Amino acid sequence: MSNDWQEFPTNQTINYRQHWGEWEAVREIIQNGLDETEQIPELIIDKVNNRTIIADKGQGINFNQLVLLGKTEKDGENSRGRFGEGIKIALIVLTRMGYKVRIISKKGFEAETFSKEFGEDRIFALKWREIDYAHYPSGTTIVIEGFIPTEDWTKRFNRGNKPVIFTHEGFSTRKASHIIREEKPCVYVKNIFVQRRDDLIWSYDLWNVKLEESRNIPDENSLRLYMGELIGKIDDEKLIEEFFKCVGPSFFEFRTSLSIPYKNYDLWKKTFKKVFGNKSALTTSPDLIEKANYHGIKAVVVSLEMYYSLNGIGIPDLSKELKKIDEEREYISEQVLTPVEKDNLRRAKIVLKMACKFEFDYPLKIFETKGKVLGYSSFPAEIGICRKVLNSLSKTAMVLLEEAIHYEYRVSDVTAQFQQIFVSKSGDLVDFLLQTKEIKFND
Repeated sequence: MSNDWQEFPTNQTINYRQHWGEWEAVREIIQNGLDETEQIPELIIDKVNNRTIIADKGQGINFNQLVLLGKTEKDGENSRGRFGEGIKIALIVLTRMGYKVRIISKKGFEAETFSKEFGEDRIFALKWREIDYAHYPSGTTIVIEGFIPTEDWTKRFNRGNKPVIFTHEGFSTRKASHIIREEKPCVYVKNIFVQRRDDLIWSYDLWNVKLEESRNIPDENSLRLYMGELIGKIDDEKLIEEFFKCVGPSFFEFRTSLSIPYKNYDLWKKTFKKVFGNKSALTTSPDLIEKANYHGIKAVVVSLEMYYSLNGIGIPDLSKELKKIDEEREYISEQVLTPVEKDNLRRAKIVLKMACKFEFDYPLKIFETKGKVLGYSSFPAEIGICRKVLNSLSKTAMVLLEEAIHYEYRVSDVTAQFQQIFVSKSGDLVDFLLQTKEIKFND
């Protein structure tokens, strides 16, 4: 065993990953320790000597893991370090920022970091020596000289003892994902803090989410995918109820696709009705809200992703529910109308023809219904009017006016174009009635 210090310059510039700072570097060291033992490494803030010590109880790091950038034995689906080189990059970053770092490994060596000139650049280097360290309880100890993190800063390393409200084990406990309740929602990946967000209902500790290289930002599509998978697995009625009451366009979860297992279909449907009512249905179009309210249906506006998830388990589609109502009508012949109903229909058509220039040269059908539909238009087939309005001349005229506009101008309800035409034609009708002293209703 040689106790002499040896220098080992690398070919890596200390300007590597310039967008990393202390947080990213120390987090990588913490992650490395967690990969080793699934236990948070001991974090010692030594204010007397102005240093921070991080010690794990693993097998100890190999020297080549410090000096060879690229794949290492740390790689694998269970490791938190996605790139397999995080601890090396952490040491480079800390060295660049002026910190002296000492590494002591149970593998039998200690090393110190420094930088040295290489042409016009500075490269990362180590000096190291062998030591008798086999019986030391810590696997790897890293000492960062001159660095003292704040208490709040250290709490961000992992989710710690924050209350978990739902866990899905996946294929093993090591791959478990969690929903967490905390005041300021955060994203954790494999127990490590990644990002604080204001657009989340809860905090999440997810397993497979992809991260960009600084590991401060999760890939949005990946986050949405695995978040939706986790939420869909919820089998607690109160949590599902909380989700339905909270989720909306301002929340990231709004655009998730929920992976709800078949065994939970009934629970999710039951809870949906509990929150929104028995007469509730899904839609992606806010334009249908007014029509739904008219028919006594609660329109629940969701994203397209969530629509497919919830409609797929049997929660009704609003458009189809409205269509059913429209189709629940019984057509009758004019011959069964009372004389008053017949006369009101005739007079209304004459007034609208004279005032608004509607010819009514297309089929007009009369129907009865238990619903609230007073009329409809179906181009190019027909327009329809409900018998219940025919007892009033004014109501008959207004329903015919609305449906004639839909039919002849091909415009839908609750649109700016329809409102403009309706106001214009209504004005023509009022002007006509005010200016006409006598209307001849003879055929």
